[in-house]
Amino acid sequence: GFRDSKDLHKLLSTEDVGGAALSYLGVLRGELDSNDPNQWLMVGTNDRQFQNLGLQSNLLWEHTAASWSSTLETGFRIHSDSVQRLHTQAPFAMQDGVLSTPEAPGEDAGLETTLDSDAGALGLSAYVHEDLQLGRWHLFPSFRVEQIRTFRVDQPQDGSELTIEDPQWRTVPLPGIGLLFELDDWSNVFAGAYRGFSPVAPGQQEDVEPELAWNTEFGVRSTQDFLQAEAIGYTNVIRNLVGQCTMSSGC
Repeated sequence: GFRDSKDLHKLLSTEDVGGAALSYLGVLRGELDSNDPNQWLMVGTNDRQFQNLGLQSNLLWEHTAASWSSTLETGFRIHSDSVQRLHTQAPFAMQDGVLSTPEAPGEDAGLETTLDSDAGALGLSAYVHEDLQLGRWHLFPSFRVEQIRTFRVDQPQDGSELTIEDPQWRTVPLPGIGLLFELDDWSNVFAGAYRGFSPVAPGQQEDVEPELAWNTEFGVRSTQDFLQAEAIGYTNVIRNLVGQCTMSSGC
């Protein structure tokens, strides 16, 4: 972007550009030179280091009776994610269609840090899933709960005192149920409803909620020897969908 935070998306998407905006567009295209420090182009990095680790354990219990059978599965998972971000940027001036290090008396044209932060999450997850068979019918009740602790620490760039945001715990229950009927030894029809979610990113306010969705489906499936065919219809009803504002897409 430009040093004076010119809106690049608006600049590139406007058909009739005039006045000062026209000179910025000329610099961006390499057709005009940068006349002042506001028209310097800031070229940045997205330096990041990720660490991920986790442990998961599952337990399966099966029981068969004369007229019914049960397959019960439970599981537990602990997972940790962290990311260290060190983003920097440096100014460049457009001169004769080429980016070069600017020379401006009295102006600081050196490398600067735009973001220095540590963020992470600790996730605890437990679930239970049952396959209860009664003749040709299968019932699949399930339940999962996610508990996630997030934190984020940003190093101030203005020399102020470091502030550490309190870690936050969020708990999300995720129920689901499915039903299947065996038409014969090779084909079945099924339906289900399940809750999905996308967790809140570290550093958000306590009242920010995760993305939540209800997913429902209905379908038919057939498998014979090496041939499998299936047709499934589904709907996803999403609440609290997060929108992203970027230089390339705007808001």
